[in-house]
Amino acid sequence: MRNAKEEFLHRINISDILCADIGVFNWEIYPRTEWYDKFYLKIGYKATNVESLLKGLDEDYEPAKYGFQSIGGTVWMKDGSWFKRMKDDNDEWWQHFKVPDFSHLK
Repeated sequence: MRNAKEEFLHRINISDILCADIGVFNWEIYPRTEWYDKFYLKIGYKATNVESLLKGLDEDYEPAKYGFQSIGGTVWMKDGSWFKRMKDDNDEWWQHFKVPDFSHLK
């Protein structure tokens, strides 16, 4: 089991977040059409929004339980990079992506 909040804070610096769209799989409402509890940080978010997001993530989960991704979403950073939640076989992680440097193509 992993704690989603601890994993998030270990990988992502809160002060560098521009905005975020994260979903946490909710086994209590499965098999409804919308299985995720959604958490957003809009551009210009307030500290209370961050507290709400972290409270929603403060949950132990089993990575890719039964093939379902337990946590999904994207976190966009102020520097133009982003973190995307990835899944493969029985594992999940936050993958960091950066905009490529195209200066050599000028």
